[in-house]
Amino acid sequence: MSGLPGIRVTGLSHHTAPLELRERLTLPISEYGPLVRQIVNEDGWLEGVVISTCNRTELIAVTSAAGASIRHEAFSRFLSGRAGESIDRYLYRFESAAAVEHLFRVAASLDSLVLGEAQILGQINEAFGSAAEAGTVGPILDRLFSRARQAAKRVRHETGIGEGHVSLASVAVELAEKIFGRLAGRSAMVIGAGDIALLTLRHLAAAGVRRVSVTNRTGERAIDLAARMGGVPIDFERRFDALTDVDIVLSTTASPAPIMTRTDLAPVMARRRHRPIFLIDLALPRDIDPAVADLENVFLYNIDDLGNVVERNRSERRGEADRARVIVADEAGRFVDWLATQHAVPTVVALRERLDSIRLVEENRLLDRLGHLSERDKEAVRAFAGNLVGKILHEPSVRLRDARDPRETARLIEAARLLFALDESNDGDQSNGHDRRND
Repeated sequence: MSGLPGIRVTGLSHHTAPLELRERLTLPISEYGPLVRQIVNEDGWLEGVVISTCNRTELIAVTSAAGASIRHEAFSRFLSGRAGESIDRYLYRFESAAAVEHLFRVAASLDSLVLGEAQILGQINEAFGSAAEAGTVGPILDRLFSRARQAAKRVRHETGIGEGHVSLASVAVELAEKIFGRLAGRSAMVIGAGDIALLTLRHLAAAGVRRVSVTNRTGERAIDLAARMGGVPIDFERRFDALTDVDIVLSTTASPAPIMTRTDLAPVMARRRHRPIFLIDLALPRDIDPAVADLENVFLYNIDDLGNVVERNRSERRGEADRARVIVADEAGRFVDWLATQHAVPTVVALRERLDSIRLVEENRLLDRLGHLSERDKEAVRAFAGNLVGKILHEPSVRLRDARDPRETARLIEAARLLFALDESNDGDQSNGHDRRND
């Protein structure tokens, strides 16, 4: 069964790695394509996609049976080099059906920090697009990611897992409500102007926040977002001046380095006369230096600190999550069944080639002996031989292609390849030897 495709996943996530490590391994979208091309070439994968979010960094790859023992060595080396330490103890690895179900669970947000959040599917689509542009997507991953999207859509439409507060932004605002009791009359600043910033502004408005300011390195985007959401744009260089009267700060940028440090915030707290300020850092890498929490009356939360709110989110959705898992298992099973048929195709082709080669030898030998036949009769002999081979092949081909259990397919493929010596060279010796014994 050499050359048949297999699927492997290697990565780490919020389940296995701390925030401090994940932020070092979060990759900008611009790095996806070059990295996956490098990894696929070094490890000898047939296809590959790299996904990197605030909750996970992982590689989904396709290998042949000959490469089945490869363990994503280049990917592990890359992650360890970027982290500055060996990260093997944080890695998970999935193979075959388990790898398929893992990706489908991720796409359906069953593996997210916030169960049911919708942003992960867009992030998966971006990762797939980058790999496609890099030339590392082939027919297997194309089909795999298409079915993963289908599974996610079914979960959205057939369960209530996406209802209510189902994003980091909504959970952050819910946390602010728990801190203040209610947000009506409060003021907030959102740093950043991307999708998470937009979601955050919507949830703040729904919670009754009195005044919202928006700041971003690109001033035009801050002005546009503030106008859309009824907020006040703030020049990025003056953001600390504006913090004097703000109760809550939610930071959501994609900056590779902190945009707020203890040195930045200390003068702000002096002007505020140490009135408390609540900072919620939704970015990874983190926007706010953890050292700011050492300042008096500064209360800092990061994405891993949202645990209590997230756990309530999970308990409220447990029943919907169970229904979603059934859908994911069904869709993953369908893909595995399809993949098993792809495994069968090379065997069906090889079987036909083997029988056709035997037919051709025997057909030519018979026609040589029956040289008195007319061309019409010779064509009839050839047609008979071809039909006979087709009828012999029909039932084995159907059973190989239509077996529902991948284990049964594997057994049938192994038996066919062994019985017809499909992995041995086909030079006609067996047929010739048989004929010599009967001459």
